[in-house]
Amino acid sequence: MKNKVGLFLSGLLFLTSTIFADTIVLTKNKATYIQEEEFMLAEGENILGPVELHPLNTLEILNFEIENAEVVDYIYEPSSLNWKENLIGKEIVISGDSRVFKGKVIEIKKDFITLDTKKGVIIVPTPTFPSKIEIKKSYSSSASPKITFKIISKTSGESKIKISYPIKGIFWKVRYLQNNRKLVAFLVIENNTAFSFTSVDIFVKPLNKKLEKVFLPANSKKIIKFDIKNEKLPEGIVFIYGNGIFKGIGKVKSGKLIK
Repeated sequence: MKNKVGLFLSGLLFLTSTIFADTIVLTKNKATYIQEEEFMLAEGENILGPVELHPLNTLEILNFEIENAEVVDYIYEPSSLNWKENLIGKEIVISGDSRVFKGKVIEIKKDFITLDTKKGVIIVPTPTFPSKIEIKKSYSSSASPKITFKIISKTSGESKIKISYPIKGIFWKVRYLQNNRKLVAFLVIENNTAFSFTSVDIFVKPLNKKLEKVFLPANSKKIIKFDIKNEKLPEGIVFIYGNGIFKGIGKVKSGKLIK
């Protein structure tokens, strides 16, 4: 776990946390992101943040779970998956045509970016993103909504808080392969977004199946073989082979194989 630094001012604790465990819970047509963080809390009122949420967050109404404390209010700073909108107010570096421009983005209109630089305000052509633009923070970080929240704590010391919210673009399904009457099941996790997950736990609730520390690149599918012995077959498409030769497609419906 990374070190944490806190500052006490007038009975309040100001602290930026580090995410140390993330979980995606998948249900039918829905995905919930559970972000777990750890803080040092003072007894009484604590102001915490800013904390970055995942860029795929879709709601400003968040669910908080914390022992012996309560989140009484928070400031939600939304972001956008539109990269041009996310550059406003950011310090960037633009390279191209043997020249480099550094400054804070004031405005982006059509094919031009207005920058506040050390030499004054300049207007430069908008390059292709992200090959010619560098942001001080990663694009994922710049696209993340942020929250700063107030907690009233009954005790002082280390405390864990879970923040959960829906995310979009993550789905699951079951696929089968039948070869010479032997049926094999596969769980398919789809990431239909521009963001990669490097180490996230995934829990598929309808299957009661948990995957730990999953690497799921952007716009990809992770396919995992799983055991279906003594279980009702989940619905899904069946790819039918005979001696390794593809014959056709069937399906599993209501726990039964239909060819």
